[in-house]
Amino acid sequence: MTAPRRTVFEADRDRLDVAVHYLAGKSLRQIADWFAKNRPYVVTIGTVSRDMEQVRIIWRERAAQLVGERKAEELARLDRIEAEAWEAWERSKKDATKKFGKRQTPAGGVALETVGQETFQRDGNPKFLELVARCVEKRLDVLGLAQRRVTLTGPGGGPIQTQAVSEYDHLDDATILELNRVLSAATPAIAAGDSGAAGRN
Repeated sequence: MTAPRRTVFEADRDRLDVAVHYLAGKSLRQIADWFAKNRPYVVTIGTVSRDMEQVRIIWRERAAQLVGERKAEELARLDRIEAEAWEAWERSKKDATKKFGKRQTPAGGVALETVGQETFQRDGNPKFLELVARCVEKRLDVLGLAQRRVTLTGPGGGPIQTQAVSEYDHLDDATILELNRVLSAATPAIAAGDSGAAGRN
């Protein structure tokens, strides 16, 4: 008699159970053994493996969606902060008015008060432009477009140690001595040749 096959609804329910048991630290074999005791149909370890792969796909899609939603929220928040910073910057550049008053009391007379106002131009508060710049920098970071600065250091965080390497470092001592002997013998001849050439010039 052929073992009954699970329906689409049962397959979806089984994937949920697979995810629950997997997150509980159960192996694929242990999950398959659990299904053998709790399902009227056969769920092999291969089926559990395929179900687990489907679960991972769903997890990745959901994670990407959540990351996208989170990025959208952060970008919207940055847009609002930047807009308010620009408005504050414009307000900080508007002319300001300062009121003043002067009270005088003539001898034996009634006190007189002079009231006036003075208008002066302002250059704008640079802290609002700094806030705009931080919003732009943060937006690039959220979008993954910010440039990453990498600092290279040596052991213990100190400077990187460099060492000059000669093309003759691989030669043994005997070969180096022989090269020195040949060069020493050739030096007088080279010097004599240079002197002759200088005399001809």
